[in-house]
Amino acid sequence: MDRQGWIAVIACILGLVAWQWFYVKEVNQPVQAQPPVATQAGAGPEASSAATPASPAGAPAAQATITPSTLEKSNEPSISARNQSVFTKTAEYIFSNDVGGIERAVLLLHLAEQKQAVSLNGNRSMPIGALGFEPGKVAGGFEMDDARPDGVVTFRKVEKDGLEIIKHFTPPSDDAKNPYLVGLNIEFRNTGTQDISRDGFFVSAGGAAPIHATDLPMYTKFDWNHGGKMTGIDVNWFNAGGLPFLGIQWSGAKSLYNELNPAVQWAGVTSQYFCTIVTAEKTKGTGVWAKRFDTKKMNNSAVFGIQGAIGLPPFKLAPGEVASESFSIYAGPKDLALLRSMGEGQDGALNFGMFGFISEILLWGMNSLKGVLGNYAAAIIVLTLIIKSGLWPVQNKATNEMRKMAALSPKMTEMREKYKDDPQKLNEEMM
Repeated sequence: MDRQGWIAVIACILGLVAWQWFYVKEVNQPVQAQPPVATQAGAGPEASSAATPASPAGAPAAQATITPSTLEKSNEPSISARNQSVFTKTAEYIFSNDVGGIERAVLLLHLAEQKQAVSLNGNRSMPIGALGFEPGKVAGGFEMDDARPDGVVTFRKVEKDGLEIIKHFTPPSDDAKNPYLVGLNIEFRNTGTQDISRDGFFVSAGGAAPIHATDLPMYTKFDWNHGGKMTGIDVNWFNAGGLPFLGIQWSGAKSLYNELNPAVQWAGVTSQYFCTIVTAEKTKGTGVWAKRFDTKKMNNSAVFGIQGAIGLPPFKLAPGEVASESFSIYAGPKDLALLRSMGEGQDGALNFGMFGFISEILLWGMNSLKGVLGNYAAAIIVLTLIIKSGLWPVQNKATNEMRKMAALSPKMTEMREKYKDDPQKLNEEMM
């Protein structure tokens, strides 16, 4: 490596060390606790303590409002809002009644802007695990039971024709192999005297929006896997087609992404570094839908989020008959090992691109070095030195060849001047 190369490497190392010192200083500041969550309008202290366990130090508490403009519900009466939180060692799951699901998943080990814990579905566009019978809509009217000692939260609803729907959410235990994996079981029970049928139903993956001000919109996506093949759209898919800077438009803006497929394995929403994925464990899905929504502005520019759901096939129940479906919900960071362990290609949400195998090798190397050295700054420095050392023979040979060509340059200039009127002689001398 020449002198300039060594100067560049040393400058990079010093920059990384300075960045790491500043970064550690910033993230080690304590996360400020927020005011306690409101559990139910008019509820006394007894209701509050039953619904919300004590929050661990530094964990941000829930907010009790749902954004109405982004939550399109079926025509069912609403019930009084009520929230409750369930804590694990890695996350706080804030459940809400009525629509019935995880209103927010707060990742206690990850910080976002203003040193607040990362909140997935933070815009509360649509609860994770919400259920609906039409694309783009969710069903309301679910009553929520208090969380059991093991953290299981149950939602119940009986529709006008006697269809009882029961949803059980099971947060991960402290010794779970995947600390971000929530179980969901949905039971349909015919409590009436006539057959009941539905043309299918949807289970929501919630919504995703940029977490940081520097997140790129192309990473705010809805992804789904069908028959081992992954398909995805980002928030720009909903834009009108055309060349706006030339005043040309050939298609209008789209409000709903709706696809049918007989072998949907999972569907999820992702931001640049985090994702929420719903995987059908018992019966393969039959379709998906997704919508875009407006969220908060960053740097004085509009920001969009995306929400979506996986569809399940139609069913018919005789009086007294019960049917159930089970799902797993991953709400956490885009961790290659954790997503790959789920076994249905969920690691495709990382979107490594056409050179993914190289990215995976570099990611594996960086994570391995981080495990040994204790932080990513040192891991990046060592990985950079290893790569530079491995490429040094090739780079050194290329540098030597360039020097040889540079040494020949004056001679070639001299020959061009000497034989400028004799191209044939010039070619002979150059050879």
